[in-house]
This record gives sequence, C-alpha cells and structure tokens, in this order.
Amino acid sequence: MTHYPRPHVSFLKGENEMVFFSKTRGLVMGIGFLVIGIGLIIYGTILSINLRQPPVDLYNVDWNTLHANQHVEMDVDFLMDCYMEYEKDGKVTSAFYVMPEFKEDEEGLYFGHFMGVAATSSEFDKFDRIVDKSYEWWGNEDAEWNTTDLVHVDGYLRKMSSNDKKYMTEYLQEIGYSDEDIKQLISPYVLMKNKDITWGTLLGGALMAVVGGVFLAITIIRMVRGR
Repeated sequence: MTHYPRPHVSFLKGENEMVFFSKTRGLVMGIGFLVIGIGLIIYGTILSINLRQPPVDLYNVDWNTLHANQHVEMDVDFLMDCYMEYEKDGKVTSAFYVMPEFKEDEEGLYFGHFMGVAATSSEFDKFDRIVDKSYEWWGNEDAEWNTTDLVHVDGYLRKMSSNDKKYMTEYLQEIGYSDEDIKQLISPYVLMKNKDITWGTLLGGALMAVVGGVFLAITIIRMVRGR
C-alpha cells in the first residue's frame, strides 16, 4: 500500500491572519475614537466660545438671522403642542414643543416661523400649562396673555435633526398648513438649555481621544515588534 505524506497544515498562517485582523481592527478603532474625540473637542470649544457671548433674546430678533450654536435666551410664554417625545424604560424622558415666532402686520399678529423647544420630564407640567394658556388666549379675544406660567430658557440653538423636521412637519400638516408653507415656516433650529453641555462635550471628546490614542499606541507597538 502506498503511503502518501500527510499534508502539512501550518497554523502560523492562520495566526498571522488573526494578528493582522486584530491589528487592523486596532488601527480602525483607534483612528475612529481619535477622530470622534477631536471632533467633539472642536464642537465643544466652538459652543463654549458662543455661549460666552451675550445671549440674544429670541423675542427681539428676526429668526432669519439666527445661526447654529448661537447663545440665546427667552421667556417661553406661548407654546403649541408637543411634536416629539423620547422614552427610556417605558418613561418619557424628554419632549419637544412647537414655539412660534410672532410677527405683526396691518391685519394683526401672525406666525412667522416655528421652532422646536426641548423640555425635560421635570418641566412637562409647566410646558403643558403654557400650551393650555396659549390656546385659551389665541382662541378667545377676552382672554389675558399668559404672564404667570413662564419658563426662562438660557441656552443655544441646535440644528434640527431629521426626526425633528419629520415630526414637526407632520404636526403642521395636521393643523392645516400646506407643504409649501411648511418649508418656509419651519426654523432649522431647536432651542436647547445649556445644562453644562459644553463641559460634558469637552470631557467626552477628551476621553474618546485618549482611548483612541491608547488603541493606536498599542497597535503600533505590536506592529513594530511583529506581534
């Protein structure tokens, strides 16, 4: 009987491939964390600079002149309905309400734009009372303007997300606005409270940059040593 030699199976190739994959993954993860971290640091720095500027009162400015990350403030005293909510573990943690910009011509007051306003769960009751009083005043000439239920917001303007735009559009369609009008009326920003977001963004960016640097350093050392 003829004996054939067993084929030689090299485990080294597989190990090398696995090491290569591990190094590649380390490089990708390191660069990814580093880029995201640096991006957050830049964003946080820009936001910090903007928030050190005197806030612009949204009641005394043309909303067409606003820009992203601008430091703004406002006594929110008129709101329409909530257009979007976020839940966690079955509980609503944040909600976004429609706030109009008031303009006036010879025929009276009208809505110039609509902007989103963020509310946390602790603010839901206040925001809902503002909504109720707003509709009461808008639909009744004898009703008094809301001067008691106010929420002062000192914050910044965040660019609208795709969800913001989608759900606000749906809300405005439900109350009778045409698609053409909606395109002109929706402000591209959402009013957000500061809540130390600058330091949180900078800290998060720094941590991610450090993690990315560690991944890159370990991977490069392994590549130099051939492991």
